[in-house]
Amino acid sequence: LNAKNDYDAVFECDGEILEAASIADAGSEITVYVTGKGKYSGETIEGTYTVRELKADIRNISTAVVTVDPVRYTGKELKPDVFVKLKDGTLLTEGTDYVVESYANNINPSKAAVVIIRGTGDYSGTKIQKFTILKAAADSWWSNVINSLAWN
Repeated sequence: LNAKNDYDAVFECDGEILEAASIADAGSEITVYVTGKGKYSGETIEGTYTVRELKADIRNISTAVVTVDPVRYTGKELKPDVFVKLKDGTLLTEGTDYVVESYANNINPSKAAVVIIRGTGDYSGTKIQKFTILKAAADSWWSNVINSLAWN
């Protein structure tokens, strides 16, 4: 839909119409009235939302400290646990405050394995964090070889 051709939107706060460049305080309740135009005419819908406070430096995970403990090579894709802590010391919860978007280079031993996380819920931003995949221990390497052999 195109705002100029298909609908008009009016924003109201505390009984007053807000101008386009208006900024409402955190905690303010805003009511939006959307009226269709042209082929969408004939109906007005209404919705209400509350303006939330956003602390850009604290709520953006791109500045967070992300910890991923080194993991040992297994020959399979590795997806180690990720710990995200904000500058103020707040430890975030996976699935509530952030999600793991993807992993890359996470099979072979290297210091270039990568995890990408994205803020969700009250948090925004994206963070790319490298982690280390250690070489397999000698005994686990032999164990992997033996377990992968097909015995007839």
